[in-house]
Amino acid sequence: MAQELTASDYQYALPDHWVVHINQPDDPFTKLHSQYVGRAVDIVVASGARTLLEAGCGDGWNVAQFVKAGLDAAGCDWSEKAIQYAKINCPEADFYCGDVRDKRFNERFPDKFDAVAFIEVVEHIPPRDTVSALRNVLDKLKVGGTFVLTTPHINHPRDNAQHYRHFTPELLQSIMDEVGGMEVVAFEPYGDVVADRQYWAKMRWFDNRYFTIKPLATKLRGSHDYSSHSSWDRAHGIIMMAKKISEI
Repeated sequence: MAQELTASDYQYALPDHWVVHINQPDDPFTKLHSQYVGRAVDIVVASGARTLLEAGCGDGWNVAQFVKAGLDAAGCDWSEKAIQYAKINCPEADFYCGDVRDKRFNERFPDKFDAVAFIEVVEHIPPRDTVSALRNVLDKLKVGGTFVLTTPHINHPRDNAQHYRHFTPELLQSIMDEVGGMEVVAFEPYGDVVADRQYWAKMRWFDNRYFTIKPLATKLRGSHDYSSHSSWDRAHGIIMMAKKISEI
């Protein structure tokens, strides 16, 4: 079980997502991140949404992808450093440091959003707080609006100290039933944990603490493909699409 986390646990030393996408475009994490964020963007665009809130936006890289797709996007996160980076790297969006329940947040964003994104956030929330946190976030979504959530599947080992738990579609469905006011439209798998394990088993021969064979490591990185969705028994993570059908 992860220790209880606070805002101090999320004070970015660097704008990590921007760094890896710029400096390590062939890294498996970068490819995987591009896959599920890209799919989230496609879902929101296809819904016809014009405004979007990403709750737990971190350093703003995801928000920037929504902006590039033509959305009027905003991001909210409790990490001051992350929001500082987000404002620098995506000045076209509106960012807020704090909680969506804050009076100042509601003064800045008085209108509800057409879409809300929750990308790799729910695993960072203590289980006892998950339902209330989702209700708070989804209070900012218009009735009829689109909600997209991504999170690791239980197939993926919980080796991140900042993760409380990983999920299955059935567990997410039960949580959304308890949240109320939402209709889950679909679940999709992303990534491939078997391919990941095979990749790292090979990579350790070319890139380890003793030596690096750059040409072979670079070739292997470039060949690791995340272009298609995996099956559920191999899924790295879950993409959930839902519609708000009534006020919560």
